[in-house]
Amino acid sequence: MQQHHLIAALAGIVVLTAPHAVPAAEPLECPVLAKLGPAASGKLAADLVPDPRALNDVDGLTRAVGLFREHGFSNADTVNYLTAIFCPVIRDDRSLSAAAKSEKVASFSSATSDIVYRQGR
Repeated sequence: MQQHHLIAALAGIVVLTAPHAVPAAEPLECPVLAKLGPAASGKLAADLVPDPRALNDVDGLTRAVGLFREHGFSNADTVNYLTAIFCPVIRDDRSLSAAAKSEKVASFSSATSDIVYRQGR
């Protein structure tokens, strides 16, 4: 259920930051770890990914999914937390337009979902 809320929010970001929808580039808003669940879960999630840039690589993302699974995160929480952790990396990339940032977050979330749900439990 939480995954659907995050994906819906990300879809809204894509629509809101599309070049034809917003004349000025709006900053990408990233999910806040503390708002995704208990504070301890957000802290643990952040501790499991000391360098969020490593999630840009499929091997790094796959390893992170395994770590989250080992620590008892549900599939939906894994997708949500990893997206929230990686989002600031994209937000801070000055080489990307606002629309490209939104597309990249949505693509990352989709790729993360594919890995999480393909691996199963």
